[in-house]
Amino acid sequence: MDIFTPSPVLANLIVIGRFAGLLAGFLGVGGGIVLVDAPRLPWTLGAVNLLAFFVIISMTFIFVPIGANVVHRTDVGHLKRLFGAFLLLVEANMLLSALW
Repeated sequence: MDIFTPSPVLANLIVIGRFAGLLAGFLGVGGGIVLVDAPRLPWTLGAVNLLAFFVIISMTFIFVPIGANVVHRTDVGHLKRLFGAFLLLVEANMLLSALW
């Protein structure tokens, strides 16, 4: 084997790397997220933590009716101002994270 002929292992790694790069490009994510496997934690199904999933779903079922009731009793102008303030906070957070 000369210096320009890759070994079969290296050739397989090149093919896997190119496929991962292509997949990451189509998905718009970093290549490491395609190749690096997260450590297996208890109560996980793939990348989903089942305990957190069930807690979030439970809290959603409890608080969505409460939130809907509060919103229906609140003045529309007040809600628009609150939502605008929320958007300004999100914008400021994005700007600060981009600068630092």
